[in-house]
Amino acid sequence: MSLHSLRFLACIILCAGILLGASGCAESEPDVVRIYGSTTTQPVLERIVQAYSRQSSVRIEVVPIGSHKGIAALVGGQCEIAVSSVPATASELGESATQYREFVFGYDMVVPIVHPRNPLRDLSLGQLRDIFSGKLERWSQLGGADLPIVTVNRSEDSGTRDIWNRIVAPAPEGIPAEPIVVASNSAVAAYVATHPEAIGYISSGFVNEEIRPLSIDGIEASIENARSKRYPVLRRLLLYTSSDCLTWEIKSFIIYLLSDEGQREVRQAGFVPVDIFG
Repeated sequence: MSLHSLRFLACIILCAGILLGASGCAESEPDVVRIYGSTTTQPVLERIVQAYSRQSSVRIEVVPIGSHKGIAALVGGQCEIAVSSVPATASELGESATQYREFVFGYDMVVPIVHPRNPLRDLSLGQLRDIFSGKLERWSQLGGADLPIVTVNRSEDSGTRDIWNRIVAPAPEGIPAEPIVVASNSAVAAYVATHPEAIGYISSGFVNEEIRPLSIDGIEASIENARSKRYPVLRRLLLYTSSDCLTWEIKSFIIYLLSDEGQREVRQAGFVPVDIFG
């Protein structure tokens, strides 16, 4: 079944749930739907919430605290929706893992970035692994300037760091002992933009003219390379909520997010819509 069909099926299921009602929920509907989690998805969700508010009175708050913290907040009852740029694990969801529903609302590519004065345009996965494990310590080893390589990483609750370490710098290499650690994609971009010796990684939706994105093994982070699944660091953008408490407010927002209008906002924010794979 194609992703377009799956998206349609998800909407049908949610619509049916709206008509049938949500068993196991509180008697009164919440005044606000709280979405906790991924800092990567904050800009696109805020765009979608703003567009959605023009046709709905539902109040929605987006709170960027990191993917893993968002999932913990959902399990702990602090929010109605968790948004994550990495799949939730069984250990995160706990004994009640089967009660949570997962929705894919887009795709993202994680891109290595350097300062614009860095002459490099491309690095292999092997070179990136050696950089982030500390095996390569100077840019001159890669044909660049005679400067030390400074890696910029995300904090441990980041889904972006999680996927980067899984694909680019898996254990036992991991990350070097003393990297620069920052809290968001924007902070990585800001650091790299002002430090010629730095290299970091960010969501493709955060690439700007003040930094230089690198291709990986000659493959650029493009829509075409996402569609063909050639780009090596491609990930799903995910929503989680409890199946026992899919309120009307939550269902209607997810339906909008998966609609053509919602998916246009996903694309305009620099991410990949779910129907790109046909």
